[in-house]
Order: sequence, then structure tokens, then C-alpha cells
Amino acid sequence: TPGLDGISGSFPDRESAVQDPHIPDAHVAKNDSQSVAGRRVFPRNDDGVVHPKAVPGGELNIGLDYYYNDGYYFDAANQLEQDAYTVLNARLTYTHDDSNVDISLFGGNLEGSRYYIYQFQTDFGIVGKLAKPESYGIRINWHYDDA
Repeated sequence: TPGLDGISGSFPDRESAVQDPHIPDAHVAKNDSQSVAGRRVFPRNDDGVVHPKAVPGGELNIGLDYYYNDGYYFDAANQLEQDAYTVLNARLTYTHDDSNVDISLFGGNLEGSRYYIYQFQTDFGIVGKLAKPESYGIRINWHYDDA
């Protein structure tokens, strides 16, 4: 396809991350006489595309990452639920060949999705940590040789 040379991406099978592999159907923990076998806990899916382009003096990389999660539970008893959310990240990196310097502009959680990194139940209520909100920045990296 014209204009798509050098694009790479990652699109894993969504079904492979639906059930918690640490809770097999046999020998499961019980909670109030209720089996927790096969309950959905922490599915993960990252889809991303990176497009490198040769430019004078170096290379320009344009990257997009899109993450979709249809929801999951933080606990095996399925009491602490995370609703569905998406995360869109973008970056633009210029690599200068002669100086070994990368300059990147980036944005994270560009849709401003509000979701939890973790939650757990205590005697005093539910404790949790929200993920980072929408963010932008610039990063400069210098690559050096040890030799």
C-alpha cells in the first residue's frame, strides 16, 4: 500500500486475556461458598502502530497506542468492578543520527479516561488509585557508548 511502508503494529487476540489464568477450574478458593473459577480479573490488551520515516539528518517516528478494556474485577469474588475504558497515547520522535539524540513529543491518556489502577476492600471501605490523567510532555534522550 503506498505510504504505509515500514508501519509495524501489535494486535493481540482479545479472547486470550479474558479469564484469570491464576484461578483454574479445579482447586479454587471459595468465598461464602461461591466458586471463583473462571472469573474475569485484569484482562490486558494493547494495540499500537509505529511509523518510521527517513528525514534529513535522521529518522522521524510517529506512534499511536490504543488500549481498550471492556471492564474487569479487581477481586476474585467480582465485587470491585472496573467499568470499560479506553486509553489513547501518541508520540512523535526525531532521532538525529550524528549526535545520538532523540527528541520526543508525547501525550498520554489523550481522551482523559478516568479508571483505577487498583482497588481493594479494607475494614474501613474501598481503597483505590486512579490512573494518570491526560498528560503531555517533551523528552530528550542521549544515547552514548560505554566503550
